[in-house]
Amino acid sequence: MVNIVIINDSELPPELKALTERELQILTLIAAGYTNKEIGSRLNLARATVRNNITRIRAKLNMDARGKLIKFALDNGLRLDSGDSAAN
Repeated sequence: MVNIVIINDSELPPELKALTERELQILTLIAAGYTNKEIGSRLNLARATVRNNITRIRAKLNMDARGKLIKFALDNGLRLDSGDSAAN
Protein backbone atom coordinates (compact mmCIF):
# COMPACT_ATOMS: atom_id res chain seq x y z
CA MET A 1 0.00 0.00 0.00
CA VAL A 2 1.20 3.47 -0.83
CA ASN A 3 0.29 6.16 1.67
CA ILE A 4 -0.05 9.58 0.11
CA VAL A 5 0.16 12.87 1.93
CA ILE A 6 -1.70 15.68 0.21
CA ILE A 7 -0.63 19.12 1.35
CA ASN A 8 -3.31 21.83 1.04
CA ASP A 9 -6.14 19.39 0.33
CA SER A 10 -8.65 22.25 0.12
CA GLU A 11 -6.66 23.78 -2.72
CA LEU A 12 -6.38 20.69 -4.90
CA PRO A 13 -6.90 21.54 -8.55
CA PRO A 14 -9.86 19.86 -10.27
CA GLU A 15 -7.43 17.83 -12.40
CA LEU A 16 -6.12 16.00 -9.33
CA LYS A 17 -9.63 15.47 -8.01
CA ALA A 18 -10.45 13.76 -11.32
CA LEU A 19 -7.75 11.10 -10.78
CA THR A 20 -8.63 7.72 -9.29
CA GLU A 21 -6.97 6.58 -6.08
CA ARG A 22 -4.69 4.26 -8.11
CA GLU A 23 -3.75 7.10 -10.47
CA LEU A 24 -2.91 9.32 -7.48
CA GLN A 25 -0.73 6.55 -6.06
CA ILE A 26 1.12 6.17 -9.35
CA LEU A 27 1.53 9.92 -9.82
CA THR A 28 2.89 10.23 -6.28
CA LEU A 29 5.38 7.42 -6.89
CA ILE A 30 6.47 9.06 -10.15
CA ALA A 31 7.04 12.32 -8.24
CA ALA A 32 9.06 10.39 -5.65
CA GLY A 33 11.41 9.15 -8.38
CA TYR A 34 10.17 5.61 -8.92
CA THR A 35 10.59 3.96 -12.33
CA ASN A 36 7.66 2.19 -14.00
CA LYS A 37 9.20 -1.15 -13.02
CA GLU A 38 9.53 -0.05 -9.38
CA ILE A 39 5.97 1.29 -9.36
CA GLY A 40 4.71 -2.03 -10.72
CA SER A 41 6.63 -3.95 -8.10
CA ARG A 42 5.46 -1.65 -5.32
CA LEU A 43 1.79 -1.83 -6.32
CA ASN A 44 1.86 -5.42 -7.58
CA LEU A 45 1.00 -4.34 -11.14
CA ALA A 46 2.40 -5.37 -14.50
CA ARG A 47 4.58 -2.73 -16.15
CA ALA A 48 2.05 -2.55 -18.99
CA THR A 49 -0.67 -1.69 -16.46
CA VAL A 50 1.53 1.03 -14.99
CA ARG A 51 2.15 2.43 -18.49
CA ASN A 52 -1.60 2.39 -19.22
CA ASN A 53 -2.32 4.25 -15.99
CA ILE A 54 0.36 6.83 -16.79
CA THR A 55 -1.18 7.31 -20.22
CA ARG A 56 -4.55 8.02 -18.57
CA ILE A 57 -2.93 10.37 -16.04
CA ARG A 58 -1.19 12.28 -18.84
CA ALA A 59 -4.46 12.57 -20.75
CA LYS A 60 -6.41 13.78 -17.71
CA LEU A 61 -3.72 16.32 -16.84
CA ASN A 62 -3.00 17.20 -20.47
CA MET A 63 0.74 16.63 -19.97
CA ASP A 64 3.06 14.87 -22.35
CA ALA A 65 6.24 14.42 -20.32
CA ARG A 66 7.13 12.65 -17.09
CA GLY A 67 9.01 15.73 -15.88
CA LYS A 68 5.85 17.81 -16.21
CA LEU A 69 3.93 15.22 -14.19
CA ILE A 70 6.58 15.34 -11.46
CA LYS A 71 6.55 19.13 -11.29
CA PHE A 72 2.74 19.24 -11.26
CA ALA A 73 2.52 16.63 -8.48
CA LEU A 74 5.10 18.35 -6.31
CA ASP A 75 3.71 21.84 -6.95
CA ASN A 76 0.30 20.59 -5.86
CA GLY A 77 1.49 18.97 -2.65
CA LEU A 78 1.52 15.24 -3.47
CA ARG A 79 4.05 13.46 -1.28
CA LEU A 80 4.64 9.97 0.03
CA ASP A 81 3.93 9.48 3.71
CA SER A 82 7.21 9.94 5.62
CA GLY A 83 7.21 6.23 6.50
CA ASP A 84 6.67 5.24 2.87
CA SER A 85 9.81 6.05 0.90
CA ALA A 86 11.66 4.63 -2.09
CA ALA A 87 13.83 2.67 0.32
CA ASN A 88 10.82 0.71 1.63
